[in-house]
Amino acid sequence: MIQKLDAYRAKVGNVLIDREKKKIEIPAKINMNKGILEYIAVSTQGKLHEAVLEILAVPSHIHLALILAGYEEAKVSEPDPKTYERKVLKPGSYFNIYVEWTPEGYQKQRLPIESWLFDRKSQKSAPQQMYMFRGSSFWKGKYTADIEKSVIALIEDGTCVLVPVSDYGNPYRGGDLGFEVYTDAIPPVGTRVNIVVEGAKGELPKQEEEPIKSPETQSPETQSSETQSSETQSWLQFIGMILTKDLFPIDLIDHQHLSPYPLPEIQKDKNKE
Repeated sequence: MIQKLDAYRAKVGNVLIDREKKKIEIPAKINMNKGILEYIAVSTQGKLHEAVLEILAVPSHIHLALILAGYEEAKVSEPDPKTYERKVLKPGSYFNIYVEWTPEGYQKQRLPIESWLFDRKSQKSAPQQMYMFRGSSFWKGKYTADIEKSVIALIEDGTCVLVPVSDYGNPYRGGDLGFEVYTDAIPPVGTRVNIVVEGAKGELPKQEEEPIKSPETQSPETQSSETQSSETQSWLQFIGMILTKDLFPIDLIDHQHLSPYPLPEIQKDKNKE
Protein backbone atom coordinates (compact mmCIF):
# COMPACT_ATOMS: atom_id res chain seq x y z
CA MET A 1 0.00 0.00 0.00
CA ILE A 2 1.27 3.47 -0.90
CA GLN A 3 0.28 6.52 1.11
CA LYS A 4 0.99 10.08 0.02
CA LEU A 5 1.93 12.31 2.96
CA ASP A 6 2.68 15.63 1.26
CA ALA A 7 4.28 17.05 -1.90
CA TYR A 8 7.64 15.38 -1.16
CA ARG A 9 6.96 12.46 1.16
CA ALA A 10 5.15 9.16 0.85
CA LYS A 11 5.20 5.71 2.41
CA VAL A 12 5.46 2.37 0.65
CA GLY A 13 4.26 -0.03 3.32
CA ASN A 14 6.47 0.83 6.30
CA VAL A 15 9.18 2.58 4.25
CA LEU A 16 9.26 6.38 4.31
CA ILE A 17 10.32 8.24 1.14
CA ASP A 18 11.57 11.84 1.21
CA ARG A 19 12.12 13.07 -2.36
CA GLU A 20 13.18 16.54 -1.23
CA LYS A 21 16.09 15.11 0.82
CA LYS A 22 16.51 12.10 -1.53
CA LYS A 23 16.49 9.53 1.24
CA ILE A 24 14.42 6.65 2.55
CA GLU A 25 13.91 5.47 6.13
CA ILE A 26 13.35 1.80 6.98
CA PRO A 27 12.10 0.68 10.42
CA ALA A 28 14.20 -2.05 12.03
CA LYS A 29 15.37 -3.45 15.34
CA ILE A 30 18.73 -4.66 16.62
CA ASN A 31 18.82 -8.40 16.07
CA MET A 32 22.13 -9.51 17.63
CA ASN A 33 24.95 -8.07 19.73
CA LYS A 34 27.71 -10.59 18.99
CA GLY A 35 28.76 -12.94 16.24
CA ILE A 36 30.04 -12.80 12.66
CA LEU A 37 28.03 -11.10 9.93
CA GLU A 38 27.24 -11.60 6.27
CA TYR A 39 24.43 -9.03 6.23
CA ILE A 40 23.71 -5.67 7.73
CA ALA A 41 19.98 -6.25 7.54
CA VAL A 42 17.49 -8.92 6.56
CA SER A 43 13.74 -8.97 6.94
CA THR A 44 11.80 -11.20 9.32
CA GLN A 45 12.41 -14.94 8.70
CA GLY A 46 15.60 -14.14 6.79
CA LYS A 47 19.18 -15.08 7.75
CA LEU A 48 18.87 -13.57 11.21
CA HIS A 49 21.77 -15.63 12.57
CA GLU A 50 24.22 -13.45 10.59
CA ALA A 51 22.53 -10.03 10.36
CA VAL A 52 22.92 -7.18 12.83
CA LEU A 53 19.47 -5.70 12.05
CA GLU A 54 16.03 -7.15 11.43
CA ILE A 55 14.10 -5.00 8.98
CA LEU A 56 10.40 -4.45 9.69
CA ALA A 57 9.46 -3.93 6.05
CA VAL A 58 9.07 -5.86 2.79
CA PRO A 59 12.24 -5.92 0.61
CA SER A 60 10.35 -5.07 -2.60
CA HIS A 61 8.90 -2.02 -0.86
CA ILE A 62 12.46 -0.84 -0.20
CA HIS A 63 13.37 -1.25 -3.88
CA LEU A 64 10.31 0.70 -4.97
CA ALA A 65 10.96 3.41 -2.37
CA LEU A 66 14.50 3.93 -3.66
CA ILE A 67 13.22 4.44 -7.19
CA LEU A 68 10.51 6.82 -6.02
CA ALA A 69 13.24 8.75 -4.18
CA GLY A 70 14.96 9.25 -7.55
CA TYR A 71 17.57 6.47 -7.67
CA GLU A 72 18.34 3.76 -10.25
CA GLU A 73 18.96 0.04 -9.83
CA ALA A 74 21.87 -1.70 -11.54
CA LYS A 75 21.53 -3.22 -14.99
CA VAL A 76 22.88 -6.77 -14.99
CA SER A 77 23.32 -9.63 -17.44
CA GLU A 78 21.32 -12.82 -17.51
CA PRO A 79 22.77 -15.50 -15.16
CA ASP A 80 25.42 -17.84 -16.49
CA PRO A 81 23.73 -21.28 -16.80
CA LYS A 82 26.65 -23.01 -15.05
CA THR A 83 27.86 -20.53 -12.43
CA TYR A 84 24.70 -18.41 -11.98
CA GLU A 85 27.01 -15.40 -12.16
CA ARG A 86 25.43 -12.14 -13.30
CA LYS A 87 27.70 -9.31 -14.46
CA VAL A 88 26.89 -5.72 -13.68
CA LEU A 89 26.55 -3.95 -17.01
CA LYS A 90 25.75 -0.58 -15.48
CA PRO A 91 26.09 0.08 -11.73
CA GLY A 92 23.13 1.35 -9.79
CA SER A 93 23.08 4.38 -7.52
CA TYR A 94 25.50 4.53 -4.60
CA PHE A 95 24.55 5.13 -0.98
CA ASN A 96 25.75 5.70 2.56
CA ILE A 97 23.71 4.06 5.30
CA TYR A 98 23.01 5.47 8.77
CA VAL A 99 21.10 4.35 11.84
CA GLU A 100 18.98 6.64 14.00
CA TRP A 101 17.48 5.83 17.37
CA THR A 102 16.49 7.58 20.60
CA PRO A 103 17.83 6.04 23.83
CA GLU A 104 15.55 6.53 26.81
CA GLY A 105 16.30 9.88 28.43
CA TYR A 106 18.50 11.08 25.55
CA GLN A 107 18.16 12.95 22.28
CA LYS A 108 17.98 11.15 18.94
CA GLN A 109 21.30 9.58 17.93
CA ARG A 110 22.61 9.19 14.37
CA LEU A 111 25.65 7.14 13.33
CA PRO A 112 27.00 5.46 10.22
CA ILE A 113 25.89 1.82 10.32
CA GLU A 114 29.58 0.82 10.26
CA SER A 115 29.89 2.11 13.85
CA TRP A 116 28.22 -1.16 14.86
CA LEU A 117 30.50 -3.34 12.70
CA PHE A 118 33.82 -4.68 14.05
CA ASP A 119 36.48 -5.01 11.35
CA ARG A 120 38.18 -8.35 12.00
CA LYS A 121 41.38 -7.26 10.23
CA SER A 122 41.92 -3.83 11.78
CA GLN A 123 40.39 -4.84 15.13
CA LYS A 124 38.35 -1.64 15.34
CA SER A 125 35.09 -0.23 13.99
CA ALA A 126 34.72 -0.46 10.24
CA PRO A 127 35.29 2.62 8.06
CA GLN A 128 32.23 4.10 6.41
CA GLN A 129 31.39 2.32 3.17
CA MET A 130 29.34 2.79 0.04
CA TYR A 131 26.58 0.45 -1.06
CA MET A 132 25.17 -0.02 -4.55
CA PHE A 133 21.52 -0.33 -5.53
CA ARG A 134 21.78 -3.87 -6.93
CA GLY A 135 18.04 -4.44 -7.02
CA SER A 136 17.78 -8.26 -6.75
CA SER A 137 15.86 -10.00 -9.59
CA PHE A 138 12.57 -11.68 -10.39
CA TRP A 139 11.73 -15.39 -10.17
CA LYS A 140 8.39 -16.63 -11.52
CA GLY A 141 6.97 -13.13 -11.17
CA LYS A 142 8.19 -12.76 -7.59
CA TYR A 143 10.92 -10.45 -6.34
CA THR A 144 13.81 -12.67 -5.19
CA ALA A 145 14.67 -10.57 -2.13
CA ASP A 146 11.09 -11.12 -0.93
CA ILE A 147 11.78 -14.87 -1.11
CA GLU A 148 15.28 -14.84 0.41
CA LYS A 149 14.49 -11.97 2.87
CA SER A 150 18.00 -10.52 2.33
CA VAL A 151 18.17 -6.73 1.99
CA ILE A 152 21.59 -5.15 2.77
CA ALA A 153 24.62 -7.40 2.25
CA LEU A 154 28.21 -7.35 3.51
CA ILE A 155 29.25 -10.11 1.09
CA GLU A 156 28.57 -10.86 -2.58
CA ASP A 157 24.87 -11.63 -2.83
CA GLY A 158 22.99 -10.88 -6.03
CA THR A 159 19.62 -11.45 -4.34
CA CYS A 160 19.99 -8.36 -2.12
CA VAL A 161 18.56 -4.89 -2.70
CA LEU A 162 21.81 -3.19 -1.61
CA VAL A 163 25.32 -4.66 -1.89
CA PRO A 164 28.71 -3.37 -0.66
CA VAL A 165 31.11 -1.66 -3.05
CA SER A 166 34.22 -2.75 -1.12
CA ASP A 167 35.11 -6.41 -0.57
CA TYR A 168 36.23 -7.16 3.00
CA GLY A 169 35.91 -10.91 2.52
CA ASN A 170 33.65 -13.61 3.91
CA PRO A 171 34.12 -14.05 7.68
CA TYR A 172 33.58 -17.81 7.37
CA ARG A 173 36.72 -18.09 5.21
CA GLY A 174 39.34 -16.52 7.44
CA GLY A 175 39.85 -15.08 10.91
CA ASP A 176 40.81 -11.64 9.59
CA LEU A 177 38.07 -11.41 6.95
CA GLY A 178 34.78 -9.60 7.10
CA PHE A 179 32.94 -8.22 10.10
CA GLU A 180 31.48 -9.07 13.47
CA VAL A 181 28.99 -7.17 15.57
CA TYR A 182 30.81 -4.48 17.58
CA THR A 183 29.50 -5.70 20.93
CA ASP A 184 30.88 -2.79 22.96
CA ALA A 185 29.29 -0.18 20.70
CA ILE A 186 25.83 -1.47 19.83
CA PRO A 187 22.65 -0.80 21.88
CA PRO A 188 20.70 -3.71 23.39
CA VAL A 189 19.04 -6.38 21.25
CA GLY A 190 15.47 -5.37 20.44
CA THR A 191 16.19 -1.61 20.31
CA ARG A 192 14.05 0.00 17.59
CA VAL A 193 16.01 1.99 15.00
CA ASN A 194 15.52 3.63 11.63
CA ILE A 195 17.86 2.70 8.78
CA VAL A 196 18.46 5.85 6.72
CA VAL A 197 19.64 5.32 3.13
CA GLU A 198 21.04 8.48 1.48
CA GLY A 199 22.96 9.26 -1.69
CA ALA A 200 26.69 8.60 -1.22
CA LYS A 201 29.01 11.50 -0.43
CA GLY A 202 32.56 11.71 -1.72
CA GLU A 203 34.24 10.20 -4.77
CA LEU A 204 32.16 7.49 -6.41
CA PRO A 205 33.66 4.19 -7.61
CA LYS A 206 34.67 3.78 -11.24
CA GLN A 207 31.81 2.32 -13.23
CA GLU A 208 33.30 -0.93 -14.44
CA GLU A 209 31.80 -4.34 -15.00
CA GLU A 210 32.00 -6.64 -12.01
CA PRO A 211 30.63 -10.13 -11.33
CA ILE A 212 27.97 -10.66 -8.69
CA LYS A 213 27.32 -14.26 -7.68
CA SER A 214 24.39 -15.65 -5.81
CA PRO A 215 25.49 -17.05 -2.42
CA GLU A 216 25.96 -20.75 -1.83
CA THR A 217 23.15 -20.61 0.71
CA GLN A 218 20.58 -19.39 -1.82
CA SER A 219 17.46 -21.53 -2.13
CA PRO A 220 17.81 -24.16 -4.91
CA GLU A 221 14.68 -23.07 -6.72
CA THR A 222 15.99 -19.50 -7.10
CA GLN A 223 19.28 -20.78 -8.57
CA SER A 224 17.70 -22.18 -11.72
CA SER A 225 18.66 -20.11 -14.74
CA GLU A 226 15.39 -21.09 -16.39
CA THR A 227 13.41 -19.32 -13.67
CA GLN A 228 15.38 -16.07 -13.67
CA SER A 229 13.46 -13.42 -15.57
CA SER A 230 14.98 -10.74 -17.75
CA GLU A 231 16.29 -7.57 -16.14
CA THR A 232 14.04 -5.66 -18.52
CA GLN A 233 11.37 -6.58 -15.97
CA SER A 234 11.91 -3.52 -13.84
CA TRP A 235 9.84 -1.22 -11.71
CA LEU A 236 9.76 2.00 -13.66
CA GLN A 237 6.65 1.38 -15.74
CA PHE A 238 5.01 0.39 -12.48
CA ILE A 239 6.09 3.74 -11.07
CA GLY A 240 4.76 5.42 -14.19
CA MET A 241 1.31 4.04 -13.37
CA ILE A 242 1.65 5.34 -9.83
CA LEU A 243 2.69 8.76 -11.08
CA THR A 244 -0.47 9.04 -13.17
CA LYS A 245 -2.23 9.04 -9.81
CA ASP A 246 -0.27 12.21 -8.94
CA LEU A 247 1.82 10.64 -6.21
CA PHE A 248 4.86 12.60 -7.41
CA PRO A 249 5.68 14.75 -10.45
CA ILE A 250 5.51 12.83 -13.70
CA ASP A 251 9.14 13.42 -14.78
CA LEU A 252 10.28 10.01 -13.46
CA ILE A 253 8.45 7.90 -16.04
CA ASP A 254 10.65 5.67 -18.20
CA HIS A 255 8.57 3.43 -20.46
CA GLN A 256 11.46 1.26 -21.66
CA HIS A 257 11.14 -0.82 -18.48
CA LEU A 258 8.48 -3.41 -17.73
CA SER A 259 7.00 -4.79 -14.51
CA PRO A 260 4.75 -7.74 -13.74
CA TYR A 261 3.44 -6.03 -10.61
CA PRO A 262 -0.18 -4.78 -10.34
CA LEU A 263 -0.97 -1.21 -9.31
CA PRO A 264 -1.38 -1.00 -5.50
CA GLU A 265 -3.98 1.09 -3.80
CA ILE A 266 -2.83 4.66 -3.12
CA GLN A 267 -4.06 6.50 -0.06
CA LYS A 268 -3.63 10.23 0.45
CA ASP A 269 -3.41 11.86 3.85
CA LYS A 270 -6.72 13.73 4.04
CA ASN A 271 -5.22 16.18 6.50
CA LYS A 272 -2.76 17.33 3.78
CA GLU A 273 -5.44 17.94 1.15
